[in-house]
Amino acid sequence: MTYSIPLNDPPEIEQEAHQCWSAAYESWTTACSRIIRGAQAVSEEAIEAEMARYPGALTEEGSATLGGVGLLEHFGNVHFEPVSGAALSTDMLAARLRQYGYIYMLFWARGRTGDVFSHAVVVSHAHGGRMRVMDPGRGRGLMMRPTDYYRNALAIFVGTHARAHET
Repeated sequence: MTYSIPLNDPPEIEQEAHQCWSAAYESWTTACSRIIRGAQAVSEEAIEAEMARYPGALTEEGSATLGGVGLLEHFGNVHFEPVSGAALSTDMLAARLRQYGYIYMLFWARGRTGDVFSHAVVVSHAHGGRMRVMDPGRGRGLMMRPTDYYRNALAIFVGTHARAHET
């Protein structure tokens, strides 16, 4: 299936401390539920509770770990593609937006407590070297960013809805 871009803006959801991954996940699942048959919105609270059931999926502060990404892919209906910061481009993002709809993007870094995701956003548009994101950081919300804004991340996980891959 092909989606028209730019997609409508995903819902703005502001994170609690260290929970950008779950705030972005709720926004992403809600946006996907509007365009992908069978996709369901999942609240921050529900995904956090599900992840908390698995030792090592979250840090003590509530950040997602690298092991938690596998769980999101397993039960969270996310199809992740690891991408280096240097490979992140407007064309790559635009192609995935057209083919699979909204993108749930996680940025990996090494933190004080081990391997954690340093941030998560939802991408709804990419054009001309810029991307439209819903950034759950306090006071951020919907904004345009240069596509290379996250190029210094050690790894980037570009997530698309697993159901979009079925059609």
